[in-house]
Amino acid sequence: PVDGLGDGMVVLENNLGTAIEVMWDREMKVLYPQKSCIFDITRASDKLMKVHCRDDPSISGTLQVEGSLTLRASESFGSFGVEVADFLQKEQEEVDREKSLQQERDKKMEKELEKLRLTFVYRWLPIFFLHTVLWGMMVVIA
Repeated sequence: PVDGLGDGMVVLENNLGTAIEVMWDREMKVLYPQKSCIFDITRASDKLMKVHCRDDPSISGTLQVEGSLTLRASESFGSFGVEVADFLQKEQEEVDREKSLQQERDKKMEKELEKLRLTFVYRWLPIFFLHTVLWGMMVVIA
């Protein structure tokens, strides 16, 4: 037994930054980041554990499970952990890029709004001022 588990028990820890789906003995379980799950391998007809990234199912890994173990998603399934880390890094880079583009769009929009405000002030304010002065003169004359 490992970590106080009974014979034939396997613990899988998801130490990755994203949810994974675990296929075990024809059953699928979702395992969220920093969570773990215990699997009983004594009753399993197939001892092959399959995992894939929930956000990108093309990233996957497998492991033939034997005996009581504690598995970590980042290191127990071959290159799976590295591929997920690469995927998450690319996703974060895309988020950062989109954030930067949004900030640029916001700056451009603010400049255009400022131009519109100035156009209003320089075009319509003199007319309003002239209208007010003329109206005042008409009141004084009358």
